[in-house]
Amino acid sequence: MADKLILNADLNYETALLDALKNRMDSCIDGWLEHFKNENKFDIPLTDLVDEVDFGAMFVDYASERLSRDSTIESCEMTSNFLEITKRELVETRLYCPLKFQMDVDDDDDMYPIDVDSANYIDYDYEINEHIREDINFDENAVERGLAAYFHDENLDRKVHSAVPRVETRNGDIYGVITVKSYGELDKSELIDLTNELTGQLADGWGEGFEQRGIRLDGDEVFVSFWNGDDDYFLKPKSEVFPEQEINQTMGGIS
Repeated sequence: MADKLILNADLNYETALLDALKNRMDSCIDGWLEHFKNENKFDIPLTDLVDEVDFGAMFVDYASERLSRDSTIESCEMTSNFLEITKRELVETRLYCPLKFQMDVDDDDDMYPIDVDSANYIDYDYEINEHIREDINFDENAVERGLAAYFHDENLDRKVHSAVPRVETRNGDIYGVITVKSYGELDKSELIDLTNELTGQLADGWGEGFEQRGIRLDGDEVFVSFWNGDDDYFLKPKSEVFPEQEINQTMGGIS
């Protein structure tokens, strides 16, 4: 009975010690990831952190496993005195959607919105994008990550670095485009989840506030929405919206 109590006490002590060690490692690793967030590769000098061989081996095993689970990390390899970390390259995906333009009109002191043709505002990309940039930058949490700062999906929050809205003139019309940068390619399931998450942001989140703030274009106050309730609304990758241009790009034509 006494031996069992001692064994339990030892296990509890080792568990507490390991938990404390892991907490300290987590703090170090989070610091590395933040410090080197703009680097594609970085080295961790283990000799600066550990003195004893057993402690070092435990540290290496845990740090390697912990880093390998981070969505930003491509590989984690042990060299002579370093853990060599290679980060995943950021992959760009552009998702396009139709834009809805409206203006308020005054009819016998009764103000109401009317739809206007989006083609009227082609080549106003710069003015609209400046307005979007100011709107995004108003929230310091969104300055670097754009709409990705508001993700609720934990997997997407880890996988996607940024999702920045803008507008772009193509094929004689003006479209909304979300430029997504992710750590590695998005698989089919992740792309579906991302589209759903962004559609929610464009409809009820950031987009709902943005569409209520007018933009002065060619003397008119215009309200721009990245979402509408029409049956033909879409938020799709560039390859699905402009397939001909994707073919031309593959063959060395326009982008």
